[in-house]
Amino acid sequence: MIAPSEKHLEDWIAGNLEELSPYFRLLDRQLRLPSGTLDLLMVTDTQNRLEVIELKQGSIDTKTVIQVLRYMNDLQGIYQNITCELLKSQTIEWEEFDWLFNLEKIHIQGMVIGHSIQSDHILYACEAANITVMTYEFDGSGYEFSAIASPSVKLLDEAHKSFHNPQLELAVKDIMFHELTRAREAGQL
Repeated sequence: MIAPSEKHLEDWIAGNLEELSPYFRLLDRQLRLPSGTLDLLMVTDTQNRLEVIELKQGSIDTKTVIQVLRYMNDLQGIYQNITCELLKSQTIEWEEFDWLFNLEKIHIQGMVIGHSIQSDHILYACEAANITVMTYEFDGSGYEFSAIASPSVKLLDEAHKSFHNPQLELAVKDIMFHELTRAREAGQL
């Protein structure tokens, strides 16, 4: 079942982070950035990754992916200032977040969460841009999340489970690149 609203989905995730990932800590919600308003900004418990999360009540489409890419770009350039504002607005010990000021250690990644995904081409684009795609199901009281991966990524995951082979990994990435190029040339992306 689809979420009652995007806000309902956001509120539920903010109150149940462990259901999405046991490693996330919420930094901010509805964060205003130069290119728009980011739904959720998370940090991992390992404190080396910021996760930009865009939520959709319905289907994940091209606009959703572009939003996440813009937010990731915004944060890449200005996250130190944003972090200072977050620290001023909350009762957080500076020492707890001093790692945020070390530019070499921060990785900014994206995640889109929606009820469905519009096409496999969007999935391929997300994978190429290091954006995690998740879908949800709402049961009337809570949500269940599933990570979505393309057949190429599933093949790569299976290869990693059986053995780590860098040549195979490069071959699968090459296939993904060619598939994305073909889809762009065909006007499908």
